[in-house]
This record gives sequence, structure tokens and C-alpha cells, in this order.
Amino acid sequence: ETAATINERAAAVDREYFTATNAMGGTYTTYYAHNLNFIVYARAMQGRKADTLQAANALIAGVGPMGQTMPEMADAFLAIPALAYTRFGEWDRILKLPEPVAAMPASRATWHYARTVALLARGDRAGAERERINFDVLRKNIPADAPWGQNKARNVLEMAAATLSARLERAPEEAGRHWERAVSLQDGFIYDEPPAWYYPVRESQGAALLRAGKAS
Repeated sequence: ETAATINERAAAVDREYFTATNAMGGTYTTYYAHNLNFIVYARAMQGRKADTLQAANALIAGVGPMGQTMPEMADAFLAIPALAYTRFGEWDRILKLPEPVAAMPASRATWHYARTVALLARGDRAGAERERINFDVLRKNIPADAPWGQNKARNVLEMAAATLSARLERAPEEAGRHWERAVSLQDGFIYDEPPAWYYPVRESQGAALLRAGKAS
């Protein structure tokens, strides 16, 4: 709650500053986006869907124009809204999102990730498999030094790939192994605020273990 309310106030002050100075854009926008990112993560962890998606939409509005002028700066931030929609099962909304431009490879890969999850939830396994292939192609071609906050985009998306393998796996034991690998990769991330990925994948590992009858 503290993380959310402090950053909601910070984002409001940012908007007041933009209005007073007409300084929207450039480096300062990244600080505004960072505040919004905090709100998205904190409110999502509370399960507060409306507040989470409001911040995610503000992120699109605030950072979106940078996608054309400074795509490398906007890239990781513009991946966040699709992940927020995924967190709350907004499948229709995900499937209507426009594909990010080629200059933003992390956002494009995340777009395919979200579509994979959405299509699988909708029962379209074939479509989900196609999106997963597109996701894998993009993530493997992201430059090794491309950042994702304090981490590298490749490392974060490798963990995301493990979660997709788990979700698409039909055999519970195999899915469990994929979740275990995803947790291990997430544990290896460099500390960041907010965390690099949109939720702790141990939640999904726990759900998989419960479905497999392994409550303990």
C-alpha cells in the first residue's frame, strides 16, 4: 500500500510538472514511467484490478509517443501494460493490442507472450503454439546487452519462455519441471524495484503442484 500510494502521488506531481513546464518527453519521462510501473506492480500484488489497469493505461499514454522517437528507451516500459492485462486475465483486451513496432523487440516479444497465454486460456492451443514460436524467435534475436531495468532482456524473456513451456505442457510432471526452472531463473535476477517480472512465478508453480495433488 505504501509503495502504491507514494508512487501515485509522485505520478500526480509529475503530471503537474508537465502541465506547468510543458517538459513532457525526454529523460524526465522515464522517471514518470518508473513511478507508474511501481503502481502497476504494487496494485497488481494487492489484486486491485481497476487501479492496476488505470496505471497501465497511463503508462501507454505517457510513454507511447516515445516509441517512435526513442524506441530503445520506451521498449521495456511499453511491455508492462500487456503483462498487467495478463495478470488479470484480460484476454480480449490482449488480443486487440496492436503489435509494437520492430524497433522495440522486448515489447514485441512480450506482446507475443501475452497472446500465447490469452489464446491458450481461450482454448486455442494451435494459435497459442504459433504465438509461442514467434515469441521464441524474437527473444533469441534481442541484443545480448538490451536492458530490462537492472537485468538483461534476454534473461528475463528466457524465464518467460520457461513459463510458456509449463503452460503449454500437457503432462503435469513435465509442466512441474518447467515451473521449477522458471522459478530458478527468476531467483537469479538482479534485484530491482519493482521486480523485473510482473509477478512471482512461484504462484504458478504452487498452483501446478496443487493440481498435481502435491499440497505439501
